[in-house]
Amino acid sequence: MPYLALQQVFVTELGCKLGDFAFVTREANDGRERASAAIFADVAAPELPVGEGSIALAERLGVPSDPRSGGAFRASVHYVLFCGSGNGRPRTVAECGSRSASRRRR
Repeated sequence: MPYLALQQVFVTELGCKLGDFAFVTREANDGRERASAAIFADVAAPELPVGEGSIALAERLGVPSDPRSGGAFRASVHYVLFCGSGNGRPRTVAECGSRSASRRRR
């Protein structure tokens, strides 16, 4: 499941909740954009600049997904979080994608 772990500020100041939908994009070195729907699934460690994504999210964005040596330059990854969009229950990958896409069109 493509998911995000983001800083506590997304919860305390923006009112987002675990289970909310997100849309994530990354501009690759060749200039092409890769994108994926995701779920806000965890609060990140405070020392991380913004947060982190799951291995599944990294693979969808074309980011090296090895937990020890993977990752992406943070300026190349952009998050759109749809605060209040979740229902507090687990979602399927397909539902995550369709819900994020419909919110992105608004």
